[in-house]
Formats: sequence, structure tokens, C-alpha cells
Amino acid sequence: MLISDYFDAISARIDEIRKAEGENIRRIAELCAHAIEAGGVVHIHDTGHMLNSELIHRAGGLAGLTPFSFSMNVHNPNAFRESHSQVPNVTAETIALALKRSNVRAGDVMFVGSVSGKSEQVVELAIQARKMGVTTVAITSLAYSKELESQHPSGKRLYEVADYVLDNHAPYGDAM
Repeated sequence: MLISDYFDAISARIDEIRKAEGENIRRIAELCAHAIEAGGVVHIHDTGHMLNSELIHRAGGLAGLTPFSFSMNVHNPNAFRESHSQVPNVTAETIALALKRSNVRAGDVMFVGSVSGKSEQVVELAIQARKMGVTTVAITSLAYSKELESQHPSGKRLYEVADYVLDNHAPYGDAM
């Protein structure tokens, strides 16, 4: 029966995560506790629904968790320039400015969640946060990310630039 197979697959995945990531989760939890104890904050940045929907403002949740998001909207279309030239890359500058204007400080911890971990934005965020003295934790799928090409100019993916990596063990294709 399909539903039984699905529950068996989910149970097997949870057991896999517990065995493979349990010690890593404990180590990162201690890191977060020490940061909060020292007056730091744990920031959560997620490109989708993986973290923000589950960790922020939930009943019984830790008040020391805070969301981190940013955007920059510029509307200045020019058909000629858009069709004849490259649009300048402002990701690094935008992220540096966002971090500078935020409540993120050295000694804080920042979780960056992205299953694929390939986008320029998440890679740059981890790089810039680390430069500020923020400990970065990637939550990503190593199996999935390793199959994809990075969109960051460095060619690196999120798991390659973060201080710590929590593998969510999502399969390539992300469709279990």
C-alpha cells in the first residue's frame, strides 16, 4: 500500500538523520546556547519554508531565534540596455549592506537554509556573515547540492562556505 510505503520511507529517513547528524546537532545546539548565554542571537535565514515556518514564533519555541531576511527592489527598466549588456552583479554589495543595517553582530549564530545550496544569495550571505564574525550553520542536502552547479561566482555551494553543515538528507530531486 502506497501510504504504508511512504511512512516506512519517512521513518527510515528520520533514523538516518538521527544516526548521521545526531552528534552534529548536539554540537550546534551547544554552540547556539553559548552564543545566547553571551548575549548573542541566533538568526534564521531560509530561502523557502524549511526553517522560518517551523522555528520562528511557534508555541514553545525559543525566543532567542530571530528571522533574517532582506530585499532590494529597484524598478528602472531599459529595454535596450537589458538586451545588449550584462546586468551588474550587486548581490555581494546588497548582502553586505543588509547585514550592516541589521541586528546581526559578531558572536551571533546564523542558520542559512537551502536544500540545493546553490544560489548566489545564500552562498554570499554565509560568506559575508562569517567575515563579520558570525558563526554560520548551513541546513542543506549534501546529496542534492553535490549534483548541482553553484550560481555563486566562486563556484562554491552553501555547504562549502559555512562553518557547520547539517545535512537534511533530502534525496536528489527533493521529491520523496
